[in-house]
Amino acid sequence: MTTTKLMDDYISMYLGTFKNVEGFISQPTSEFNLSFEQFLILKDIHSTEDISMVDIAKKRNVSRSAIARQLNVLKQLRYIYQEQDTVDRRRINLRLSDQGAKVERVVTESIKKRFDTWVNVLGEDKAVLLLSLMKEFGQKIMVDRK
Repeated sequence: MTTTKLMDDYISMYLGTFKNVEGFISQPTSEFNLSFEQFLILKDIHSTEDISMVDIAKKRNVSRSAIARQLNVLKQLRYIYQEQDTVDRRRINLRLSDQGAKVERVVTESIKKRFDTWVNVLGEDKAVLLLSLMKEFGQKIMVDRK
């Protein structure tokens, strides 16, 4: 198969599949006025007892200002709040409010149901293979973009 044919097949697949994947998986977040990235921050806060803006920025390999913008939205929605660390008073930890914890739980369940549908349709072996190929693509190809 020529690279031109492969590229044409990719473009066709992108228009029919990849373009819609993010919307499909992130649709549950929009019900709560969240982007998918903001939801992932809620998950980080939920799963890590003491996490700060700096910790999230490092984990995502993005600037603190990029995370601060996302956190401002989450604070305005009253999904999170900040709390001074009891040991290191200079450190500000992020916490989920009761509403934020509920949103994180509901959206996680909704996304899990959608993902389970994918696994059921593809079969677990193909789902694992697909994720493996996407991971390899990210590691080998996308790192060149930096």
